[in-house]
Amino acid sequence: MPRLLHAIESLNPAYGGTVESALQLAGALEARGVTNEMVTLDSPSDQWRQSFIADEAIHRVGPPVTFYRYCAKLSRWLVGNLGRFDAVIVHGLWRHHNAGVWLASRRTATPRYLIAHSMLNPWFNESDRFKQFRKTLYWWALEHRTLRDAHAVVFSSEQERTEAAGSFWPYRCREAVTPFGTGDPAPADEEVFLDRFPHLRKKRRLLFLGRLHPMKGCDLLIRAFGNADSEDADAQLILAGPDSVGWRPELEAIAKGLGLEGRVTFTGPLGGAEKWSALRGADLFVLPSHCESASYSTMESLGCSTPVLITDKVNIFRELIGRECAVVVADTEASVCEGLRRWLGKQDDRGRQRADARRCFEERFHIERTAEAFLELLRGDLGWGPDCQAEAGSTAPPISARSVSQ
Repeated sequence: MPRLLHAIESLNPAYGGTVESALQLAGALEARGVTNEMVTLDSPSDQWRQSFIADEAIHRVGPPVTFYRYCAKLSRWLVGNLGRFDAVIVHGLWRHHNAGVWLASRRTATPRYLIAHSMLNPWFNESDRFKQFRKTLYWWALEHRTLRDAHAVVFSSEQERTEAAGSFWPYRCREAVTPFGTGDPAPADEEVFLDRFPHLRKKRRLLFLGRLHPMKGCDLLIRAFGNADSEDADAQLILAGPDSVGWRPELEAIAKGLGLEGRVTFTGPLGGAEKWSALRGADLFVLPSHCESASYSTMESLGCSTPVLITDKVNIFRELIGRECAVVVADTEASVCEGLRRWLGKQDDRGRQRADARRCFEERFHIERTAEAFLELLRGDLGWGPDCQAEAGSTAPPISARSVSQ
């Protein structure tokens, strides 16, 4: 039976999509006959709750130290265990878990795959010059070698792959593109969310679900919403998610300045039944990001039959162009405003939009598609036999792989 090791900085759910992606991929591969274990820089006492992989298969070797999250125990653990695995999958860059696996794998024949998780998006370089300088030093000293020596660097879309190639120099690696997806949403009653926020009953609810962070474009969303249909008090904007950088007071001030206090609701983080209730009950999911990889909130919304409005900086946007369930706009206030106006004006199409949302999820973003695509990549590279088979009738999207040197 094939055996994979996943290396990740942390399983803390506050780390967002990278954690969700790693856990869901491991769980889906497990269901297809692959044994999966995880090594993380978390402390043994950090028992983050999750349900995709058995706790005994998770190896917590922390705690790490310094901003780089250096962990001496990681290297010792890898030396003693890496040979047990057919391949190792590293989730994310810029922390010691990536370089540690690179160093350890040079001493073994274990193939190493690196999933970028949008961490090579040039937007990060443009938005923070100090971080760009620091990352450039890391890149020249070490990080570019982890890409160069990887069996493949995996991207979730052609858009992400193209952008990554222009982020740093030198850039040399074998690239592979596999679609990322998520599992079926949990059932939830719409009333669970409305019981907590009863003022939203009988309102058209536009939902943002994610971190309150400048990368997500929350400020332009509030302004665009205020200008899109200022006379329609039935439309309510909900911003749900943790305030990861202390931005909420500024966002509240923007809403107040536009006279939107009664039409913009900040819920804080939502999880479990509240999250699924909010997604299922929303009329539209909105993500005006300036930079986004495989947005799990977008995919989950489609799985809940909820239409979406996203920008062309969300890397899965090409898969949604032309769909009834999606509005794709530029990441500007004017474009988001126009997109909201278009959607608010299409009242008669809601049934078709919801049906197409679920159909789009099943065809393009279900975790089963991700698992089979990743297995196809591993089979082709490692010569695995057909022991890990797809479910009857399922098909994997095509895999593209090529070597690039810049």
